[in-house]
Amino acid sequence: MPKLDHIRRFAVAVSSCRLAATASGSHAVSGAYTPDREDDVTRNATPPGSVGASSGGDLPGLISKNVASEVAQDMCESVISTMVGQRLESFTRIQTVVQTALEAALLRILTPKKSTDVLRQVLAARDQGRCYSIVFVGVNGVGKSTSLSKVAYYLKSRGVKIMIAACDTFRSGAVEQLNQHCKVLDVPLFERGYAKDPASVAKDAIAHGNDHGFDCVLIDTAGRMQNNEPLMRALAKLVSVNNPDLVLFVGEALVGNDGIDQLSLFDRYTHLAKLNVKTVLRSLLN
Repeated sequence: MPKLDHIRRFAVAVSSCRLAATASGSHAVSGAYTPDREDDVTRNATPPGSVGASSGGDLPGLISKNVASEVAQDMCESVISTMVGQRLESFTRIQTVVQTALEAALLRILTPKKSTDVLRQVLAARDQGRCYSIVFVGVNGVGKSTSLSKVAYYLKSRGVKIMIAACDTFRSGAVEQLNQHCKVLDVPLFERGYAKDPASVAKDAIAHGNDHGFDCVLIDTAGRMQNNEPLMRALAKLVSVNNPDLVLFVGEALVGNDGIDQLSLFDRYTHLAKLNVKTVLRSLLN
């Protein structure tokens, strides 16, 4: 795992940080640990290796529990930068400082740097006289069709004229599933059956949407594993041929480390905006 020295630094800095008394009666947290200066460690400090464990501060333990090393490293560096040199009032528990720093690190990682107002973009496209297109992508069984239907309901309830395109021409029952959703939502379904080129079906659907005054076309695609190169190339073709306004990746919140691999490869094949660890976490948790 890369840069494990940062994680070890955190373990030493947090679990062995010393409080140096100052003339004002407050204390400063130091990132250096000197075993021969045990008198500098207050009785509130927890023995090395256990500080913050109860509050989730044991970051090396996160790696042992299969948390991505990049995420753990980012959290470590954030907590270190927050704690080192911080001045504490008397009788302040180090565990409290660790927990606060850790919460701040998580909040920073999970706070979106950019948001997309889909409704506003759809209405802007309508004002321009064109149909807005959204493609839903993701691995097998994560709920793309269901998520698509939820987005359709959201937009339709706000006055957007919606059409759904069945571009999963591979999985048996995919068209029938969407047809059932469309009946419940009372929106039209554009489909060409099975064993057709998904890119061509999507192209025809977008053209149909523009010709018949639809505001938005929601395009369902077949689920595929990120390491299935032929299927990923087919998805790349669909995106490149149709140039949709928005590509939405649908992921499972409990996917774990594999989510990074999924997003990285879907990014590579569909030309999504470049994703880093922070965006991966935000996408999965949202």
